[in-house]
Amino acid sequence: MCGRYTLTKKEKLAELFREGFVFDEFSETRIRPRFNISPTQVCPIILDSSPQTVSVAKWGLVPSWGRTGKAGASMINARAETVASKPAFRKQRCLVPADGFYEWQKTGIAKVPHRFVVGDEQLFTFAGLWETWRNPDGTELVTYTIITTTPNARVAPVHDRMPVILRAENRTGCLTPVLLCHPAS
Repeated sequence: MCGRYTLTKKEKLAELFREGFVFDEFSETRIRPRFNISPTQVCPIILDSSPQTVSVAKWGLVPSWGRTGKAGASMINARAETVASKPAFRKQRCLVPADGFYEWQKTGIAKVPHRFVVGDEQLFTFAGLWETWRNPDGTELVTYTIITTTPNARVAPVHDRMPVILRAENRTGCLTPVLLCHPAS
């Protein structure tokens, strides 16, 4: 499970510019260094409908058929093994930029957080799903969830799940209708 992640330096997002990404008019002003991104916060993502644009969305998937916009707080993760079979997760694909994530290790009655990074805190992306929920008053809320998988050798001693981390060369393929994402080692 991924319940917290980091995006600590705004300039790390500039790395995406080298790959041809641009910011939408809302994301540029709302992106700031974040050391403890938690569910229900608004964060940068890259939508499959505009794969060269960094947008913003609320973390916690609210299905389009949901009655209220509050349902997303419990749908922060989607298991890669069941994402294709569960109706709530048959959504559009997205990428979630990050430079670290936390997993908690149970030690007796306490939980100890561990932060995991790639290389020297390089920018990477999680595989995700997104949805637009429409309020009865007509306003729209864009939300997302992070796809999780079995852990790699680094994370396994701490937790039994981890987010799907995409290598740069796999990013484009993960925005296609068929989820063919493979976690980075």
